[in-house]
Amino acid sequence: MSVDRHARAMLPIPDRPAPGLTTYDAKDPETAFPPIEPLLPPGEAPLAERVEALGAWAQGFLYGFGAAGPFPRGTLPGDVAEVLSDFAEVSRAGAVGSESAEVEETALAELIEFLRVGAQLIYDELADLRATQTTSNARH
Repeated sequence: MSVDRHARAMLPIPDRPAPGLTTYDAKDPETAFPPIEPLLPPGEAPLAERVEALGAWAQGFLYGFGAAGPFPRGTLPGDVAEVLSDFAEVSRAGAVGSESAEVEETALAELIEFLRVGAQLIYDELADLRATQTTSNARH
């Protein structure tokens, strides 16, 4: 049994996308970069749970960014460094309940939008750097 068949047996992978499922093709400029949408608990979940998940998402983004490769000090564009610093602050998010529920819901929505836009900005700002990198042949 090949690895591919074994993987399909353990985790069913459809041969074609399910109806209504959005797919992205890395070779198609129209769909090469899917919109960033942090995976968070649903809106019905307690606010504290959603805030904690947002902080974890920001922390995971920073980890992934750091794992993608070392960037010598001072080589990142200023906007990227600033957004990464802001993401670090968001990763420490917590303590809900000090404001009205409406104010905190609004603040959470603004933080989610900030992370979405910030991640897109980082992607766009580093386009030239990505273009100069060689593709790794490493297998994980």
